[in-house]
Amino acid sequence: MMKNMLDFSFGVIAFAIIGYSIMYGDTIGGIFGWSSGYFMMGDALMVGDDLAATNLVAAEWIFQVVFAATAATIASGIMAERTKFIAYIIYSIAITCLIYPIVGHWIWADGWLAELGMRDYAGSTVVHSVGAWAGLAGAIILGARKGKYDKEGKPLPIPGHNMPMATLGCFILIVGWFGFNAGSTLAAVDDMAYIAMVTLIAASTGCIGASVSTWAKFGKPDLSMTLNGALAGLVSITACCGSVSIVGAMAIGLIGGIIAVFAVLFFEQKLRVDDPVGAVSVHGICGVWGTLAVGLFGSTAIDAGLASDGLFYGGTAQFGIQAIGVFAVFAFVFPTCYILFKLIKVTVGLRVSEEEELEGLDISEHGNEAYADFQVYADLPEEDLASHKPSAHDNKPWFQIMDHGFSVTQTSESKAQAHGIDAIIQLWCYQLKDREYDYDHRRLSRVNQFSNCLHNRQSRFRLLRSALDKLQISLRFQKSPQLQQYDPQLHLRGALQPL
Repeated sequence: MMKNMLDFSFGVIAFAIIGYSIMYGDTIGGIFGWSSGYFMMGDALMVGDDLAATNLVAAEWIFQVVFAATAATIASGIMAERTKFIAYIIYSIAITCLIYPIVGHWIWADGWLAELGMRDYAGSTVVHSVGAWAGLAGAIILGARKGKYDKEGKPLPIPGHNMPMATLGCFILIVGWFGFNAGSTLAAVDDMAYIAMVTLIAASTGCIGASVSTWAKFGKPDLSMTLNGALAGLVSITACCGSVSIVGAMAIGLIGGIIAVFAVLFFEQKLRVDDPVGAVSVHGICGVWGTLAVGLFGSTAIDAGLASDGLFYGGTAQFGIQAIGVFAVFAFVFPTCYILFKLIKVTVGLRVSEEEELEGLDISEHGNEAYADFQVYADLPEEDLASHKPSAHDNKPWFQIMDHGFSVTQTSESKAQAHGIDAIIQLWCYQLKDREYDYDHRRLSRVNQFSNCLHNRQSRFRLLRSALDKLQISLRFQKSPQLQQYDPQLHLRGALQPL
């Protein structure tokens, strides 16, 4: 939340000071622009005789700054849960004042790709791929989240915590996309409604494509992948919404949804890039697909500005132009951001410590909890818990670590009530000699009905997680095939040592 607030705020200022001038100023060799009137947005001051023109500059800036901030915020999901806040702020300023404006100038202003005839109607490449390639560079340098991969490199699931909220967010994005695509007409012209229509069609077929793909591959239609499928359809249609037919929009969205599913699996399993939200696949790979789709499905009958019809209609020129643009943007953005993140890493630092990552960045970076129910209100200092014994006066769950055995147990509800508490969880640790556990296969213990066990006392969850980490035990939630829900499991990360 802080990332999204601050990357937008810093991005607005950076784009106002210099970014807009680089993007829409007079071209310098087709590479970048510059106009002194756009520096600090001086031409938007409401002074002089032609106030209508001045107001138009301000209106165009307002519209474009949101695109700039969107490109910046895509990386926040790719680099989530392990990036220093100050590092992210530096990156956000760099992309909104320099990297995004240069690409925007190439394609949307008087740059060399615009001269070639590249078509990216509302930003499949300019916005979405730029943010994704930047995030990919950052994720590679950062490395995976703690516990994401086992020692053999097999990915372990770290499910999202609130799928209803994710679904709501997806619906909000779908509505907002009408501003992206239909709003890019920059006026209430005749094709505005048509662009809104094909946008919604592509989102729907993308959703269907991802859902059916996961259903076929995993035996169940996966909600998180389905949501990403809708976004993949939107990203895919963004470049070509003003150039393709209705049938073309259906095909582009459908293929985009399918691509997103398998791209997520490829990056996670083959390349071992930890992308918590699948944004490289949705925004990067589907951004490429949508841009190339102009050269496949584009029709000069719909978009007279195309160099030729798409390949499926007998033309070839437009596809070649689109391919050059896709390659050029990746060749500029990825290495530039890779160098940027390397510089950030050796100066202010890019990644938080393991302790901060375990504790949660809400606490370590901002001193607040995103969810108040998970705050720790310990009635005993953490170091005193090892010697604490339950009594009838205890009114909260408690956790105990001792050095003569390991088990995780939960009292029955009636026994817990007899002690005046919600539940008792005891952690017992003993030394294992010359013995390693393969934690991705061996289930050490299951905490049945975990949410009930901490019921109404979730304030101790972080304390439990911290105690487990001291024992090198990861708490993970994996899908139970029997119950069709996420089951808590405890996994050893190495040989268990005495405290």
